Amino acid sequence: MIHLSQRQRRFVAAYADNPDAKAAALEAGYAPRGARRQGLELLRRPQIMAALADAERHRMDPDALTAATVLRNLADIRNAAAAKGQYSVALRAEELRGRHLGLFSTADRRDPMPLSEMNEEEILFSLGLSRDQTAVMISK
Repeated sequence: MIHLSQRQRRFVAAYADNPDAKAAALEAGYAPRGARRQGLELLRRPQIMAALADAERHRMDPDALTAATVLRNLADIRNAAAAKGQYSVALRAEELRGRHLGLFSTADRRDPMPLSEMNEEEILFSLGLSRDQTAVMISK
């Protein structure tokens, strides 16, 4: 595990999104006056470079969980469930997709957590499915 300060972690995240040392330093909270110098200095540190390499590996990982991946998986679950006559599961999957896109008002719901903030286990739980059931549904 790479030990970084909170500000260094913010720098790594910002630099991974936009490889501009000064902009990343500013976004991480470093002073504007020395942001360019600080950003370049951070890029010389081995632990920063290792964290950037980890971030790049994670970004390139085809199994990385992204909103697009979750939406595709929910569509697959919806289609498989509907084909098997499991309409409540299909409807719930479609509801989660719609909630993520902001198509429904959540003012009257007790569970307004957006799909983008849910992890895979929470999504499966809200669908009333286990990981094994999902694997079987998608494989058929």
